[in-house]
Amino acid sequence: MSFIILFIFLFNFAFCDEAGILNAQNQFLEESLTPYIHKHGSRLTHRSIRECHEEKIWLLPKKENCFVAINAGYFNTNDGECLGNVISDGRIAHDSKGIQNSHFGLTKDGQIFTGYVSEENVLSENMLQLVGGVIWILRNGTGFVNTSKNLECEKTEETGSMDRFVNIVSARSAVGHDKDGNVVFIQVDGKSDVDGINLYEMETLLQEFGLVNAINLDGGGSSTLVINGTTVNYPSDACDGQTYACDRKVSTILCVHHPYCNPRDCNKHGNCSMGECICEMNWLPPNCDQLFCSKTNCSNNGICTPEGCVCYPGFFGEDCSESCLNGWYGSMCTKQCECYNSVGCDPVNGTCKCKNGFMGDKCQHNCPTGFFGKNCLFMCRCNNSCYCDPVTGMCEIYANSSLYTAAKCLAMNIILEEDLIKNNIDEQRGVGKNPFICTFSYNCRLTT
Repeated sequence: MSFIILFIFLFNFAFCDEAGILNAQNQFLEESLTPYIHKHGSRLTHRSIRECHEEKIWLLPKKENCFVAINAGYFNTNDGECLGNVISDGRIAHDSKGIQNSHFGLTKDGQIFTGYVSEENVLSENMLQLVGGVIWILRNGTGFVNTSKNLECEKTEETGSMDRFVNIVSARSAVGHDKDGNVVFIQVDGKSDVDGINLYEMETLLQEFGLVNAINLDGGGSSTLVINGTTVNYPSDACDGQTYACDRKVSTILCVHHPYCNPRDCNKHGNCSMGECICEMNWLPPNCDQLFCSKTNCSNNGICTPEGCVCYPGFFGEDCSESCLNGWYGSMCTKQCECYNSVGCDPVNGTCKCKNGFMGDKCQHNCPTGFFGKNCLFMCRCNNSCYCDPVTGMCEIYANSSLYTAAKCLAMNIILEEDLIKNNIDEQRGVGKNPFICTFSYNCRLTT
């Protein structure tokens, strides 16, 4: 059995003499509890407790996702006011002030309750859920109609004397449980004084079904069974101004449904499954109201969003705790560095980090002659020599060095120092008596 939901509203109460009430309490109060086996999280809950509100049962499944629903407690068919004790989710929806009729419900310590309650029981705060009926049909597996009809308040039902109420054939609804603690709904079609069953026949039927305890719920035109949103029985009430029958608006309903989640919509970030929120990716159980990344705050290296951490440029990982690997940069480290002669690039903006001896946006250029080091920012200092190692700045010239490049550099220095005319062959020939002489050590001088 899955969930049972009890819809209840405030209502007035009837009066019966106290003698029968006290008699019933003294005889059966201590024996009214039977163990309840908590198999599938079954419980009673409520929709509203503000007022007695009549509603057709087939409308309920659409609102509350019930797959089985049945009418429950009694109410005044003239004005719609409800009758009997009703407790919903531990809250007293209606106190009948000791009116003695049979009840069915759950206690806070995990038992099914079937039987009579006193005013003290109602106010004890031990009842989690409770709904009233008229006539305790089965008590501990034994027929109890004959005894019960002499103990209960007949003013709760509108059929007439208690004998007539018990013996009349009519549509009937009942609720009870078997020996394993499974809650069972029973509904029998009929029409008062025409067809259906009386409560003695219901007593026999429930014993054949294996029930241990059961009470009679409101019947007659109220008796309605709905499965998956469809009325499956034949209600006997006449529709307003019509010749055909309709299901009657009732004030209290028992409904079987899967356990609800809290909140029911899982904060719109998950799906409810048997009372548990199955959260969408990046949302945390149990209520799907907190983002996974909020636990780490994305390591202060990103922004927490419903899609997860959006890392700042230079970081990646579920919690943005990892720096970009060498050769990668940007948001979530998804961009690859575009460098040639580098040791990587800046993980934030992708700026290339050139190896010593290279320069340019993509480290694509060698250092010009006379410069060396990181980004070629340093000038060679080699005893009037322009050339040095572009990586280290060392002044030694190796056999494979370009002498032509070095010589060209020296010539340019002399031209600048002597204020000569660059690339003017005629003028250079005019001063041909003073040729440029450069020794192997590149200490250059002007000779006469």
